[in-house]
Amino acid sequence: MQQSKTKLKIGELQTYLDNDNQTAECLQDVIKFFEIRRIFKFFDSIKRCGVSVADILLILIILTFHESANIYNFFHIGIARKLGVKGKKNPYYDQKNNEKIDWRSLLYLIGRRFKYLTSEPGKQSGIKAIIFDDSPLQKTSKKTELVSRIHDHVTGRFVFGYKLLVCGYWDGVSFIPIDFSLHRERGNELDKARSRKKKAEKQLQSAQKELSQKEKDCQQAKITLKKAEAQKQKKACKSVEKKVEQARNKLRKARINVKKAKKEVKQKLIKVEETTLALKEKMKTQPTYGLSATDKKKQFKKKCSSDTHGYERTKEVDVKKNDNILRMLSRAVKNGFVADYVLVDSWFCCLELVKKVLSFYKKGIHLVAMAKMNKTKYTLVSNSRLYTAKELLRKYRKQCHRSRKLKAKYIKVPVYFGDIRVNLFFVRLGRCNNWKLLLTTDLSLGFNKLMEIYHIRWSIETFFKEAKQYLHLGKCQSSNYDAQIADITIVMIQYIMLVFYKRIHYQQSIGFLFHQLSRQIVEDNIVQHHLLIFWDLIEKLSEVTGIDIIEVFRQIIRDDDVPEIFLKLLQIGNAEKLVA
Repeated sequence: MQQSKTKLKIGELQTYLDNDNQTAECLQDVIKFFEIRRIFKFFDSIKRCGVSVADILLILIILTFHESANIYNFFHIGIARKLGVKGKKNPYYDQKNNEKIDWRSLLYLIGRRFKYLTSEPGKQSGIKAIIFDDSPLQKTSKKTELVSRIHDHVTGRFVFGYKLLVCGYWDGVSFIPIDFSLHRERGNELDKARSRKKKAEKQLQSAQKELSQKEKDCQQAKITLKKAEAQKQKKACKSVEKKVEQARNKLRKARINVKKAKKEVKQKLIKVEETTLALKEKMKTQPTYGLSATDKKKQFKKKCSSDTHGYERTKEVDVKKNDNILRMLSRAVKNGFVADYVLVDSWFCCLELVKKVLSFYKKGIHLVAMAKMNKTKYTLVSNSRLYTAKELLRKYRKQCHRSRKLKAKYIKVPVYFGDIRVNLFFVRLGRCNNWKLLLTTDLSLGFNKLMEIYHIRWSIETFFKEAKQYLHLGKCQSSNYDAQIADITIVMIQYIMLVFYKRIHYQQSIGFLFHQLSRQIVEDNIVQHHLLIFWDLIEKLSEVTGIDIIEVFRQIIRDDDVPEIFLKLLQIGNAEKLVA
């Protein structure tokens, strides 16, 4: 269905990331387009040591592309002095550790600026999508705040770090990250051990209650037998003897039931002891969050006021990723990132997400997701019966269709997911024997178009690879959780700016963007280009004719007709730009 995440692939950033100095200059040019200083001024109310937040954030953004990506080395080696940056390193560390900065809003401001710069009114730029996916961020120290033992689904190993959940926006041409959250994992094995112990304790309590009831029944049977025997002594007859016999049989059965109940209680008690020992063993080998009691004490802790943005971010680490996706989707739409489709992998496909996406029905948003072939049941439209995905596959396997374009086989099944009408597509690509399941709320989609849309989801995988490989995503060594949030935000801002640089230099939108958004800069560049050609021509003519070139330049500058010549050069440049 998609390429292997571990496959080496040169991404779209390598073209201009091989030269650090060149990329730093490119970023400085892009900063002019994004009006970074104007955006950062919203945060200037938070100052440390008299240095403005705008200046600090600008340095942090450009920092990665110099010789060192480390704040200490930036000042120690002397790069700061070369760039004319005054002061010491402490304000930069303090800025990243500051829990009062709303890094999420800052990222959205940059994302919205990118969206504005790349928008082309009246032109359809292709399918737009909001994409969700997660990726592990490995950390070398257990002392890092809120770090935990997480499972890396790519390698299959357990590592210490965070799970980074990213919300990205595809505008039809490029992918940019617009929101994210960090999550930790409690550990399934320990939770399962606790669950088994709790279940065993409940079964023991139930068995003890049953034993108590059996003992009461046995006691009652004894009383009934004594009464029957007393009645027999007073008056012997067949009916009384029959009652005595019945009472004896009842007592005998009651005693047998008590023995069985005692045996059951004993077994349940042994089960509780076994699960208790297993839980203690799991707590040693696989404790909560993968951290022992000693590790938890050593882990960095920071007290934050409940009214700060940092406090809100710390509360997200224990929120389920599926729940956080619903919040992220609402924030993205609220900030103007309205898309045609929401794309997710099978880890996040659930009924709650389907309902959330359809709640934006007025905006025309649909869901395309990979779904798991598990025990989830769907209601078949044709007969209103419930089936699992595997049962549907067996039922409709003979109705398989072939797509020559994609060299794939597929089966389309109309169903209800809960009370929502959706289409299921069972897909088998090439010679692969395994069937995959795709779910969509857009009932008008055909198979080829569905696959084309879902393949857009691969752009977020490319983002993870490029951001980790080139921009050091997740490499922050600070123990402070706020610094981790700040570092990831800065990396995402860098990525957005580099994607924009790619758009205006390597794709056809360069003419429109320059014309609409930075007309003066483009005109200056064109004029400068033609002037260089003009001066080269004058210099060659002077060499051929033997005329003093300095005198020629002096006469040209003094001539009143020169401005008109420059104006003609500008008109020629504009004409070339319109043709492009």
